[in-house]
Amino acid sequence: MYHVLQNELIYRLLEGGAEEGQIKGFMAQYALSMRSDQWCAAVIEIDDVNWKLNKYTPEKRKEITRKLMASISAYLHRQGIGIWGRTAEHRMAAILCMSHSEAQTTLVTLIEHVKQNHPISVTIGLGKTETDLKDIHRSYNQAVEALGCKMFIGKGKVLAARETTQEPAMDTAQLDDVLSRLFPCIMAYDLVGIVDRLEELFELVRATENHMTVYNVCIQILSRLDMSLRTVKGSLYELLGREYKQLDVLLQFETISDIEAWTRRTLFEISELHVMRERRRQSKLIAQMQQYVHEHLDSKITLREVANVFAFSPNYLGALFKESTGISFSDYLIRSRMERAKQLLQDPTLRIYEVSNQLGYSNMTYFHRQFKGEIGLTPSEYRKRS
Repeated sequence: MYHVLQNELIYRLLEGGAEEGQIKGFMAQYALSMRSDQWCAAVIEIDDVNWKLNKYTPEKRKEITRKLMASISAYLHRQGIGIWGRTAEHRMAAILCMSHSEAQTTLVTLIEHVKQNHPISVTIGLGKTETDLKDIHRSYNQAVEALGCKMFIGKGKVLAARETTQEPAMDTAQLDDVLSRLFPCIMAYDLVGIVDRLEELFELVRATENHMTVYNVCIQILSRLDMSLRTVKGSLYELLGREYKQLDVLLQFETISDIEAWTRRTLFEISELHVMRERRRQSKLIAQMQQYVHEHLDSKITLREVANVFAFSPNYLGALFKESTGISFSDYLIRSRMERAKQLLQDPTLRIYEVSNQLGYSNMTYFHRQFKGEIGLTPSEYRKRS
């Protein structure tokens, strides 16, 4: 009952709804008359509740949270600096009988105490000093606003009201420019380029000081990346094996640094998976091209004909073939024909012109020239030696 009444009194004070008589009774009951000309409010929040505690069962999460809150309460009680109460599962509000600078020093020590004794950290928003307890709600609102800047300033520290700023909205033209330079890096597995572009991107995001801008930009990155992948017959969610709803993981992160790190890891993964998939696809395509060549050595084969068969441009297939095999398509075709010619020449019943015809040559002289250029011997010389 004591804690219920205490929390009720704190709520009324922080919401600015307490009457003067209640305030005086509050001060008398909790021996807060000393230093009554200096008051400030603080909001203490457990960090990463939806991230670091997810690996625990609901019961274990509650136990960790309860022990941490009890530890904070015990610390504040030992300091004898005011009164406090729990305002949410992972938040506590405190009314401190001290100046703003004194509160900062005390709360920094509290944060260190938590770090040393618990598996998670806390971040504290601190409002400015008020000279009358009835105005403590103003300090409380400032503390809440300061805590809201955790995403941009960082966690595990005291965030004072004076640190909050109002920044301009993001320049969408700059955003589009960075994104246009980011996607080619992803498609090419350029990890250095990805890091550099993301640093540019999150520098723009940080300047907005707007929580939803951070989430929206990350979703925009992934959505536009999905569109880019679809132009090459791919899909972001096919690569990752995830649905859109699973990107809710972004909402679990409380700081922009955590979100940037997650985005960087995710883009590295997407880039690597994309390149691996493209290599597998290209390897399969090259194998199919080689099979086609071997099945049609008795006819006239051109790169344009093969490109039509596989529905690609000749220039693309030619460049891809050379990149994958180390030789041009035309050189591979000649080499394949000459290897078949060597086999056929070992059959003494076949005349050389018949061998030439079976390999799609209508000109015996041209066949001789290519055979000698590739093997170093004329067809007749090769037959004699073999």
